[in-house]
Amino acid sequence: MWESQERDGRVFVLGSKGELYPLPEGVSSAWPDAIRVWERLKRDGWNAAWIKYSEERRFPVKPGEHPYDTAAVREQWIAGTVCMILAAGCLFLLLRTLRRRMSIDEGYLTVAGRTLRIEDIERIDLRKWKLKGLAWLHVRKPSGGTMKLRADGMTYGGFSKAQDEPAERLMQNLLSQFDGEIIDYDERTLPEKD
Repeated sequence: MWESQERDGRVFVLGSKGELYPLPEGVSSAWPDAIRVWERLKRDGWNAAWIKYSEERRFPVKPGEHPYDTAAVREQWIAGTVCMILAAGCLFLLLRTLRRRMSIDEGYLTVAGRTLRIEDIERIDLRKWKLKGLAWLHVRKPSGGTMKLRADGMTYGGFSKAQDEPAERLMQNLLSQFDGEIIDYDERTLPEKD
């Protein structure tokens, strides 16, 4: 099967660049009898040669599937369980965001699953609105104190020019009705867009 040389009682096989590799014990460098005769291979084919060769060596003609041990099966169950938990979490987040709406109607704003009066908003933080589409609304609670709600422009319509920027139009409508504190960057200090 391979061109070989014998040195010091050991058989070495020649590599493609002339290097010598020691042949493992019990392995012959000659072609097996089942596939040595070319005429038989042409007549019967490689499959018949493999069947004869495997019979001689007592190999199974068709190798069995790779047996999995208990640790490998347990690993698959753990990986599958983790993937199912992550998939359930993603599905929960998807379903939660599908129902989100942001709208303004006669002095009321619906955002983050809550409907509130625009006059209850104390402050609107627009520092991330131009770059990320995020605005923070600081709202007075009826019981006292304030709560912070996030208005995400990408969740509530987006900024697509083809759809006439629904999130930007909604924010401009809110700002036209709002008379509290607005936190925003000075236009002169914002970096230029390329």
